Amino acid sequence: GESSQGKTALMKEIARRIWIWQQFAEGKLGPDVKEADLPYLHEGLKESVFFAVKFDGIGKDISLLGQWEGRVNSFKRWLKIRTEAILYGDEFQKGLGVGEANSPGKSEGKRDLFQHLKEPIADGEQAWVLSTTLAEFHLYIEPYDPSHAFIRRFELIQLESYTPEQVKEVMRQIANKLMPKDGIIEVDKAGTDALVDKLIDAGTPEFLLLNEAKNLLIDASNDLRRKILEGDPSVSATIDPEVRDVLINREKTALRIRNLRNRLSRTSILHPVRKANAWRDLKHLQKEYEKLQSRLTELAKDPAKRITVTGEMLFATQKEKQEIAGQEAGKALEAEARKLKGELLQIGRDLKRYRVDLPVTQTVDAPMKSRS
Repeated sequence: GESSQGKTALMKEIARRIWIWQQFAEGKLGPDVKEADLPYLHEGLKESVFFAVKFDGIGKDISLLGQWEGRVNSFKRWLKIRTEAILYGDEFQKGLGVGEANSPGKSEGKRDLFQHLKEPIADGEQAWVLSTTLAEFHLYIEPYDPSHAFIRRFELIQLESYTPEQVKEVMRQIANKLMPKDGIIEVDKAGTDALVDKLIDAGTPEFLLLNEAKNLLIDASNDLRRKILEGDPSVSATIDPEVRDVLINREKTALRIRNLRNRLSRTSILHPVRKANAWRDLKHLQKEYEKLQSRLTELAKDPAKRITVTGEMLFATQKEKQEIAGQEAGKALEAEARKLKGELLQIGRDLKRYRVDLPVTQTVDAPMKSRS
């Protein structure tokens, strides 16, 4: 299904109900709670144990040859003693060795976890539930598994795509949740509706509509914060001076905290006294950051001091992203053209070099053979 359709929320609810029933069976919910008061749960799930599998965590911090295979073998051994487990894996294309970091449909040389798990999955000792978005399914899973040899091991449940009206409704509900938690930045709901209409006019497929709208909203928020910190006059003039000062001081404090943490991570080059002073400064900066964060949350309670992301900002961010994408594509084409031009010049030099001593019939073949 699409992003924000509730795939993970559904699995969390199942896990919560399993936990409630197990607490009830152990008598931990108190004598007043009756079986009729509990949420519905299928009999076959009441003895289960629910686990979330992080596929990218298995391959994290791999530095030695064979380390990944060792982790996979440990995971397989763990599966043999967990026959009652329900395993939920979100973004399961990461377990297939494909995804945004890799070329679509190509897993050669990648860490394909499910190649190692075919036997445990086929045995059916555990219940596997895997989820991904429609966009990632079409972009990565189908090219990886064109014959559906892997997919047909599962029952495929495809949630219906959101209609444009449903996308607008979801965006109205989640718009402010995508903003920073301090609440100082809010979103104009009419602007999100207009953004969705603009994406539809641009020919965005329905299954990508919600993702595109969310990404543009987050980009617009980041762009707004960047302009505030850089003192952009077009933005600074419309913001309360106190809010602007607190935002700038908070970002400066956050930067100093990051720099101090980087210094402390290199413990071998720090003198013990300097190290102790760095830890003391870090605690002081963290307290200062918390004060600024609290002040910003207090300021956000006044609607007049909030910063609103309008439809115009969203459209400007979309236009800027398109221009950047066009510039990057242009740079890639220029680089390819330079590469081809260099190869043609080299071929020309080779032809001139060999033309003097060789017959005409061998003029083309000889340089190619020489270069190979």
